[in-house]
Amino acid sequence: MPDEWWRSFEDPILDSLVQQGLQENLSLAGNWQEYQASLAVVKRERSFLFPQIDAFAGVAKDRGRENFSEDLQLQTGLAASYELDLWGRVRAGVQAERYTAEAFLYDYRAAAMTISAGIANTWYQLLTARKQLELVEEQINTNEDIVKLIRARLRVDRYVP
Repeated sequence: MPDEWWRSFEDPILDSLVQQGLQENLSLAGNWQEYQASLAVVKRERSFLFPQIDAFAGVAKDRGRENFSEDLQLQTGLAASYELDLWGRVRAGVQAERYTAEAFLYDYRAAAMTISAGIANTWYQLLTARKQLELVEEQINTNEDIVKLIRARLRVDRYVP
């Protein structure tokens, strides 16, 4: 997971929400898969720095024409090739793919940061709205108490000569 900055709030509900959001976000999962694929390309490009060895084996049937007998022939082979990287073409290709992989990693991290920030922002907006609602309800209760006091005072004032 990317930097878990939201843990500094020490809010277990926020931790749970962000973890769930990061795990279930398909776009983020796609970014991670692009990064993994780019790492595979780096490995493939690095393999060109080493000799390539190919082996093969096969069986062939050879039918004789005169006596209709069958002969089995086992064929095996080994081939090796190597490209000298005199001008650095292969090394440059490896480095380019490393930069591409790094770019995908930064894309993933940026997407994760954006998602976690959006979740945290929404969570604290919700908490703020709840607190504002509590304050409004307290104010309504206070106002109702004041109205009761005023009505009681007006009743007392009317009956005093």
